[in-house]
Amino acid sequence: MLACRAAAFLGAIAACQALISPRLRPIVAGKKAPSLVSIKSTVADAVNKGKAEKGKVSFLKTAYPVASAATTLAWTACAMQALGTHPRLTLPPLHTRLTIAQALVPLPLLWASCDALKAAAEVGWSRLQSATYRRLNLALCASSLWLASACGFAPAFTGATTVTYACKLKAGATAVHLATAGIAAGAWFESSPGSLLQAPGRVAKGLAGSVMSLVPPGGDKLADPDAAEAKVVAPALLTAALGAWTCAALAAPFPTATLPYALGRRLSRAAGAHTLLACAAAYCVRDADIRGRSDASTFVKLRRGLRAVGVLHLLCFAAKVALDDWSQYPAASTRPILSVASLATYAAAASL
Repeated sequence: MLACRAAAFLGAIAACQALISPRLRPIVAGKKAPSLVSIKSTVADAVNKGKAEKGKVSFLKTAYPVASAATTLAWTACAMQALGTHPRLTLPPLHTRLTIAQALVPLPLLWASCDALKAAAEVGWSRLQSATYRRLNLALCASSLWLASACGFAPAFTGATTVTYACKLKAGATAVHLATAGIAAGAWFESSPGSLLQAPGRVAKGLAGSVMSLVPPGGDKLADPDAAEAKVVAPALLTAALGAWTCAALAAPFPTATLPYALGRRLSRAAGAHTLLACAAAYCVRDADIRGRSDASTFVKLRRGLRAVGVLHLLCFAAKVALDDWSQYPAASTRPILSVASLATYAAAASL
């Protein structure tokens, strides 16, 4: 009797040890039980990886606001130097002030985009891995590379009207835009699956898929303005229009390339970088409307940023019509249809 009790007691101890220590678990199907050293090493690697991931996210929470402020300063300084004087003409001071003000119109959307990315970084990589934030990071990277190129190689962007930035401004602004592009590209790569070699293919497929998906689902219900499916029509059209203006800023000849911002040869192609970011933001808003997520904080911020850009653009245009000499804007006076189309684009942004 005593022997049976002792055997049962020792069996219970052995069972508890097997549950607590992996080394005491029986070997199943020829598998070797992991040693305590290997288990400690695996746990340590997981802890170190977690700390590294938290460190990257903490860096992004600080980097996005800093990049937003630095890009604002760099773009403002470049706009003031490029538009403050003309290399061949003597322009009225009022025209110069209005043109500089027009150049600063896209900044609210830059702030909204960086604020949305910062909020996502505060949640963690699980949020940054969402398609919305990958799109925003990629668009921020592309627009920053565009701005860096426009600053570093200004003559290639200005045509016959050469803009020459001061050496310190050129170096500083280019560095700021490249740093912003690096932050956004790093965040996009860390939050996207696949290797670095697969990145170009992923970008190309994503861009092609985004273009092909611009036609919103809904069929005949899209014709009913009161239907829920019709909500996506406005942001889809805005995305397409902003994409067209982005291509115009990049490849159209002057003076068509000066639309929609009417900044002249000196800064219009460079401003296309902001149109690219606006196009990506409008696509994110359109995607949120389709998924029924338009009331989420990120899309509220992007929508407000697009509205601010649209309202400010229309106000600047009205000021130019009322106060400035219309002959100073050859694209607007010689291409009335395109001018109306540009106004319609920003009227749509203001009404989002």
